Amino acid sequence: MNRTWIFQANPEQFDIDAALASLDVIWWRTPQHAGEIEPGDIGVLWRAGPDAGVIGLAVVSGLPQVHATDLKEVPFLRDQDGATDPTTKVLLTVKPVPFVSKDRVRMIPEIARHRIITAPMGTVFPLSDAEWLALAPHLPPLPNVELNLRERSTPPALAWEQRAKGVIPLPGGYGKYLATAREICAIVYELRPSSSELISRMCETYNLTETAARIRESFLRKMGLIQVESGICRVSAWSQRWLNSGNDDVIIALLHSRCRFIGEMIAELKSAKSTDELLSVANERYQLGWDTKTQLDNRRGWLQSAGLIELIQDGMLQATQAGLALAEGLELYVPTDSTASTPVSLRDEATPGEAVVEIEDEVRLPVDELAGEIEASSTDSEHPQRFERALRDAFAFLGFDAEWLGGAGKTDVLLNALVGKHDSYRVTVDAKTTGGGVLSDQQVNWDTLTEHRQKHRADYALLVGPSPSEGRLKERSIKNNVAVMSAKQLAGLCKQHSRSPLTLFDYRQLFSSPGPVNTSSIDELAENQTRLFTLVGTICDLLDNLCTNMGRLKARDLWVILETAETGQICDEAEIQRLLDILASPLIHAIDGDEESGYVPASTLATTRIRLGRLDLSLSAEDHLGG
Repeated sequence: MNRTWIFQANPEQFDIDAALASLDVIWWRTPQHAGEIEPGDIGVLWRAGPDAGVIGLAVVSGLPQVHATDLKEVPFLRDQDGATDPTTKVLLTVKPVPFVSKDRVRMIPEIARHRIITAPMGTVFPLSDAEWLALAPHLPPLPNVELNLRERSTPPALAWEQRAKGVIPLPGGYGKYLATAREICAIVYELRPSSSELISRMCETYNLTETAARIRESFLRKMGLIQVESGICRVSAWSQRWLNSGNDDVIIALLHSRCRFIGEMIAELKSAKSTDELLSVANERYQLGWDTKTQLDNRRGWLQSAGLIELIQDGMLQATQAGLALAEGLELYVPTDSTASTPVSLRDEATPGEAVVEIEDEVRLPVDELAGEIEASSTDSEHPQRFERALRDAFAFLGFDAEWLGGAGKTDVLLNALVGKHDSYRVTVDAKTTGGGVLSDQQVNWDTLTEHRQKHRADYALLVGPSPSEGRLKERSIKNNVAVMSAKQLAGLCKQHSRSPLTLFDYRQLFSSPGPVNTSSIDELAENQTRLFTLVGTICDLLDNLCTNMGRLKARDLWVILETAETGQICDEAEIQRLLDILASPLIHAIDGDEESGYVPASTLATTRIRLGRLDLSLSAEDHLGG
């Protein structure tokens, strides 16, 4: 059954309206859901920005693959930075439609809480059958498409950054991974089990614990070996082709398309290497960051069972002729100094890449404009008040009660951190602009800064300017008990705060030590905040996806899944339990349960977003005042 997707375009990056008026097909960037999009799927084309809404329809004309921009698309690029970097894209047959505004879509009850309305950060968004049925009457017919797809012998690879770092082993030892995979596919093909039934059968057949079986079932789905539709497991089209043909190259190419360092490992073993040598290559050349050889051993099982690598003398591994032949036909990642992933062939002749159409994930955030204004105004010495206003806005964004004073005998900006009678603190902020772009000691009247602090009875004094110099400025700031921050530092703090908002208690350390401000401890706090946000999202996703078939999950279950699946997230069982307690609290109640019985989703994630949105409204000043 065909699925429906919303494909969002950022008009600041790509003139999507003009492109739709001129082009019949567009290669659309697919940083999300690339492994799920299939030919024949329906696409709703959405323009981001102030005039957001539906502007076109599409039908998916091929499988997502690493692709660069067609020359016909280049004229519509508005920002060519990074546009030459190949990435995962899907070919869409497109047509423009009469504009349907975001406000009008919001009025459709089935779509009112969809992410494209409430949190439109991304490029690809799934639409449920009910959502598409509700939206379709507002749109004209789909474009006519004849899917004359060229038959591929192997699946196309996703971009390197979209492939998983972790590969899971199967029972049977290095030589029997594929035999086990065939047995599991046979169970799926013959019995059509649910995920929970398949997990139970794997426990019985291979003497696995429930957690171990669950992890392997999840991995087989992620790599595209099996699919789950309406709660029933089925073998994928690629798996069916593998089973019918007996060609193991198909399944290894599928693994390569979804996981890093598969075909690349075969290519690196053109000359024999020990696992220690291969680990060095994986970390130094491919930046995989593995501390142990476990992931290499897991990959060895898949490749060795397919006869693509072999163990030779002295424990060395080497690619077979069959392995090298397969690698020649795969799109391999070649590390470069940039972060771009470049698909190439092992053949001597490489096809030059074309430019990439970059359709950005999200609309430019207002904080970017604020950060730009902070830096630009710091060197506008003819208009010093411009910089002062920018500082007020910046610190207000960080959570302070920020007041622009200026004038003779007053500090430029006064900050109040209102966090209780005994914990609140006050900061005087003096702004210094300089057209030369470097703030020196000669430009600062240190006695005036001291007077400002005393007059306002402030706990701290801060000086902000463009690129404060070292040497005497540093010495005098320490002597006069004044913290010194660059405009660039403050701009960076604002951008960071938009992603990982910290508290006024956290920001106090910016002012508590005189001299040049060191933001490293703040950066660590922000990184940890981001990690916690990501971990909460992962926990909710795991509960949402697994509990239907598995029942309640405990912190231990979730920790084992995260550890074994090698998601890259760093956590421990106790931390997961603390987050579960928060999610299960009466106020949020995103999940239901306790530490002893385990947890399940209390409702849909959409309902949780509504509850959190209501909390946001309850915290607003208007709500407190009855507005």
